[in-house]
Amino acid sequence: CKNNLVENNEKTPCLLQNLTGINNESSSFLESNLHIGLNILQINIQCLRNKLLELEHLSKLKHIDIISICEHWLLEEQISLFIPQGYKAASMVCRKTSKNGGAGIFLRDSFEYSKLDLSKFNIEQNLEISGIKLANIDIAILSLYRSPCGNMDLFFENFEKAIKKVLQHTSKLVIGGDFNIPFHRTTDTVTTTFVNILRSLNLVVLNKAPTRNDSCLDNILINFSRDCYELKVLNDCISDHNPLLLNLKLDKSCKPNKSVTSSKKCMRKQNETQIKLFAESLESERREIIDTYIRKEIDIETLFNSFLKMYNNIWYISSPLVKISGKSKQTKKFVWYNDDLKISKEIMLGYFDVFKNLKKNGSQHMEAAYNLYQFFKKEYKKKLNLAKRTCFENHIESANNKCKAAWEVISSETQNNTGVTPTALDPHLTNQYFIQSVADIQANIDNTDTLATNLLTNTFTDSVPQFTWSIITPNDVTKVAAKLSNSKTSDCYGISNYIVKNTIKYISSPLAFIFNQCLLHGYFPDLLKISKVLPVYKKGDRSLPQSYRPISIVPILSKVFESIMYHQLNQHFESNNIISNNQHGFRKNKSTTSAVTEIVVKALHAFEKKESVALTLIDLSKAFDCVNHGILLDKLKIYGISDNSIKILQSYLSNRVQYVSVQAQQSNSLSVATGVPQGSVLGPFLFIIFINDLPSNLLSNVVIYADDTTLFSSNKQFNTLKENMDESHSLALNWFASNRLLCNQEKTQNLLLSLSENYEDKSVKLLGFHIDSKLNWKSHISHVCRKISRVLYLMWKLRDFVSYEYLRMAYFAFFQSHISYGIVLWGHSSAVNDILLI
Repeated sequence: CKNNLVENNEKTPCLLQNLTGINNESSSFLESNLHIGLNILQINIQCLRNKLLELEHLSKLKHIDIISICEHWLLEEQISLFIPQGYKAASMVCRKTSKNGGAGIFLRDSFEYSKLDLSKFNIEQNLEISGIKLANIDIAILSLYRSPCGNMDLFFENFEKAIKKVLQHTSKLVIGGDFNIPFHRTTDTVTTTFVNILRSLNLVVLNKAPTRNDSCLDNILINFSRDCYELKVLNDCISDHNPLLLNLKLDKSCKPNKSVTSSKKCMRKQNETQIKLFAESLESERREIIDTYIRKEIDIETLFNSFLKMYNNIWYISSPLVKISGKSKQTKKFVWYNDDLKISKEIMLGYFDVFKNLKKNGSQHMEAAYNLYQFFKKEYKKKLNLAKRTCFENHIESANNKCKAAWEVISSETQNNTGVTPTALDPHLTNQYFIQSVADIQANIDNTDTLATNLLTNTFTDSVPQFTWSIITPNDVTKVAAKLSNSKTSDCYGISNYIVKNTIKYISSPLAFIFNQCLLHGYFPDLLKISKVLPVYKKGDRSLPQSYRPISIVPILSKVFESIMYHQLNQHFESNNIISNNQHGFRKNKSTTSAVTEIVVKALHAFEKKESVALTLIDLSKAFDCVNHGILLDKLKIYGISDNSIKILQSYLSNRVQYVSVQAQQSNSLSVATGVPQGSVLGPFLFIIFINDLPSNLLSNVVIYADDTTLFSSNKQFNTLKENMDESHSLALNWFASNRLLCNQEKTQNLLLSLSENYEDKSVKLLGFHIDSKLNWKSHISHVCRKISRVLYLMWKLRDFVSYEYLRMAYFAFFQSHISYGIVLWGHSSAVNDILLI
C-alpha cells in the first residue's frame, strides 16, 4: 500500500543539455542562439562593483556559460552581493593584505561543479588563482591574475606546481587570466621562459592579439587540439582590457552522463482551480468506510489506509500530473536591456574606435575624442541604471502581490544559490550515507554500567498524575490545520500544507474519528511514517553526500495528528513542572536569547564577587538522530505516561522509513532504527524530554537549548574552578554515554570569563552570540559589523533600482534582523559605537 501511494516522478533526459555552445558559420558564431559547446569569457574587469550591469549585459549578449574574471577588487564578504544575474560564484580568490586584485569564476546557475583547492599556491600579487572542475565532464577551468609588481620567479614556480596538481585530477584544462606577460613580444626573455613552461605542461597560448592598448597581456591557455575551439577578442569597453571569448566545442567524450540526472519531472498544480475542484469532490464524498469500521468489518490500519487513499486519489483526479522542467528553482530574471541602450552602446564604441585611431596616428584631436568617449560612456551607464530601475518598478507596480514582486526584485540582486541540490548527487548513495552516518556514531559510543533510567529515578522523585489521551474533536483538527503555513512543498504523497489547510473542513470529522481510534488502539499509521528527505548544501564537494544536510518532510496529515498529540503531552509536562527550567529550546517564552542571558547574568554576579566563570560548550553528534527509543519510552513512563497511552508513541517511533529526493530522482526507502523524526512536530518535544534529567545529574550550572549544552561554574580560585568543571564534564560524559549519545570532543569548546588581565582574552560562539572573556561584547559586535557591512553593499546596490519603500523592506529583512538579535545583551557595550558608525 505504501508503494501504491507514494507518487513517483517521471524520469527524463539530462539537465546538463544546457552545456552548449554555438553552431553557425565561424564569422557569426558569437551571435548565434544555437549552442553546441561552452562559451567561456575571460575578462579583466578592474572593479566589479562598478561594472556589474555591463558584465551582465555582455554575458547575456554572448551567451556566456563561464566567466573567468580578474581584478574584481572584491573582499570575501562582498562576493555574494556582486554576482551576475543567472550565475553563481563557483570559486573566488580575494586579497586579504592589500587592495584590489583577485580572480574568480562565475558559472551559469544550471551547471554543477566541484571546487579545486589551490589555496597553497596563492600568493597575493604573484599568483592569484582559483579553479573548478565541471561535473560529469573531464574539464577543469582556472582563472588567474598576476600583478605587474609581482615576483616573476615565484609566479613561474607556483604556476607550474598548481597546474601539475590540477592535471592529476583531469585531462582537459582551460586557463584564463591576466598574466601581465607580453605575449606579443615573442623574443622577450620572460615570454620565452613562460612559453617553455607551458610547452612542458602541454598547454597552448591561444591569443596573440592586443588586449590592452598595443600589448597582449590577457590570454587563454588550453591543452586541446585546434579543432576543439574558436577564440575572439571582443571590443567591449568595460575596462581598459579587451575581453576574450572562447567557444569550446564538446566532443562525445565530454558529454555528461545522462543516467545521473533528469531534465523534466512531473508535478500537480496547486492553484485555486484545483483546490476548489478538490474541495467540491471531498464535500460530496460518502464516508462509508467509517460505517464499515464501526461494523467491525475492517481494522484501524485498513480504516486509515482507505481514508488516505481516498483523499490522495481525489486530489490526483482534481490536479493531474503535468510535466515541468526539472531544473532547480531559479531566481526570476528581468529583461531590461532595450534597443535604445544598444544604440547608445554603439555610439560609445564608435567614439572609442575614433579615439584609438587618432591615438595610433598621433593626432592632436586625440584628447577631444577621448573626452567625448568618456562622456558617452557615462551617459550609457546612466541609461543602464535607468532602464533597470524602470523595469523593476513596472514589475512591482503591475503585480497583484506587490510585496512578492518586490522580493523577486530583491532576490534577483542577492542571488543566493548555496541551497541548490546538484543534479550529479546520487539519491541512493546519499540516503545510505545519511543512515550509515548515524550507525557509525552509535558504534563509537563507549559502553557504561550506568543505566539511563537509574540516572532519572535517582533525581526525579516527584509524584505526578497519570497521563491519558483526551478525546479529539473536529474543532481540534481544524484549529491545528489552520496554524499550518501556506507552504506548497509536497510530502511523499504530493500533498502540501496549502492543500490540507484549504480542505480541512471537509475532512475534520472523519479525521477526528480516525485519530481517536488510533489513540484508543495505540496505533500510529505506517503510511504517516514515511519521510521525504531533501539534501540541502552546506559546504564542500557538491557531488558528495557529506556536503549536505538532510531536511525531512513528513506527511502533512502526520503533522496534524502529531500537533494534537503534542498539545496534550505538553500540557501534562508543563502543568506538572516536569520540564527542567534549564531547557530553553522549543518552549513558550524561552529562546536562544533567554539561554545566553541566564549565563551572562550569573557571570556578571560572579564578577561582582571577584570570581571567574568557566564555560564548557558541549557538541553532540547528531543527537536527534541517535535517541534510543527504549530509553525514551522508559523515561516517558517514569514521567507519568500511562502504559496504554504510551503504545501509540511506541508505534510512532517504530517502523519508520525515509527516502532521498534529488530533483526528479528518488532513492529506495531505508529503515530508520533510532532517533526522533526530523521535520516532525513531536520530534523536538520528545528530545527535550529525553535530555530533561541531564541538569539534575551535574554539579555545575547548565543551560540547554535543544541539544546545545553549556556547563558553567564560578570560583575565585582557578584550580578549584578547573577541578569542578572537569568533574562536571566527566559526569556529563557519563550521562551521555548512558543515554547512548556521543559528545564530539573535537568541537567541544572551553572559555574562561574573568576580569583579570592574567588570562588570555578569547571568544566562543554560542547560539549565534560571540561571547568573549571579558563580556565586553567586542567580538560579537565585530561579527555583527561584518554582517551588516555586507548588507550595506546590498542596500547600495539596490538604491538605484528600487524605491524607498522597497529599500526599507530590504533594510528590515537584512539589516534590522542582525542588529535586533539579542540586543538586550550587547546593546549597552561601548563597542556598539562601531555599529552606529556604519
